[in-house]
Amino acid sequence: MLTILISFLISIALTYFLIYYSHKKKVFIDCHQSDKPQRFHDVPTPRVGGLAIFVASISLIWHFLGFVVAFAASIAFFSGIIEDMKGNISQKTRLLIQSIAALVFVIAGGYYLKTVGMGVEFPYFIAVLFTVFAIVGVTNSINIIDGLNGLASGVSMGAFAVFGIFSLMLGDLHLMWVCAVLFATTLGFFVFNFPAGKIFLGDGGAYYLGFMLSAISVLTVVRHPEVSAWFCLAVVIYPIWEVVFSIYRRRKLSGKKATEPDKMHFHQVFMRSRRLANFKAALLIILCFSPFQSIALFVYNTGYLAFLISVIFIICYQIAYSRYSANVKKDKR
Repeated sequence: MLTILISFLISIALTYFLIYYSHKKKVFIDCHQSDKPQRFHDVPTPRVGGLAIFVASISLIWHFLGFVVAFAASIAFFSGIIEDMKGNISQKTRLLIQSIAALVFVIAGGYYLKTVGMGVEFPYFIAVLFTVFAIVGVTNSINIIDGLNGLASGVSMGAFAVFGIFSLMLGDLHLMWVCAVLFATTLGFFVFNFPAGKIFLGDGGAYYLGFMLSAISVLTVVRHPEVSAWFCLAVVIYPIWEVVFSIYRRRKLSGKKATEPDKMHFHQVFMRSRRLANFKAALLIILCFSPFQSIALFVYNTGYLAFLISVIFIICYQIAYSRYSANVKKDKR
């Protein structure tokens, strides 16, 4: 517990320092006058909060899970922090770097999904490709929902809490401590990000949290074959479905590129439709999603039920999205 407390305090101290340093030196700032469609802030704000989470947790991830996992996570973090500091890394380059991180984790570590249950088993080559694809997808999913104060970090902390409790149930103490460390260090950032938005997670932080969520999911299934991969999906279904639906919405409904940013993510239309303050919208979304994460704990070894939880969430998401996006479109007329 002392280790967890120290990690939390290091994260708080580093986050405070990054806020102070960024404003003093006028660096790593996300301008409030930029034309980014996802922008919701009204004052210049540092966007390197993920650096505090990374520094405060990476050595303990190495200690508990080994060098390969820590090294792969560092590569994923690197793909975003350079964008946060330089602002000139293309999406394709970031995806390439994240794919390298996933390959290091899968090939060097030997961690890959041989099956997703329900009678579906993969040969080695397909299993590796599928696992890499899944890791890169989850890595980007947290960045997709990172638009409101506390939303991405809050959803991530909820997932780390569920995975940590579940690891304790299984007696996997190393995985439990990693989840606890990531929860604590993310909380150290969260207290500055929510509700006031003094600092943002940034691409580096979002990719790092997303990668660790995907790594923990794969490790849970690999180390405990009785666990259904659909359980892990249910724990992170919100950000994953946001990615899937956003690609479909942009390509099929709007005729845009899949990677082109817009103002029509769920959290954006929800906030504008309900006319809510930034942090209130984030809090409500977290509270609505957390029951789905928690219920998954009770069906971890039953793939069909875990899959059903994800399906129910998707139905609820689509009904809510249809309603709120319609309200937003009415307001534009």
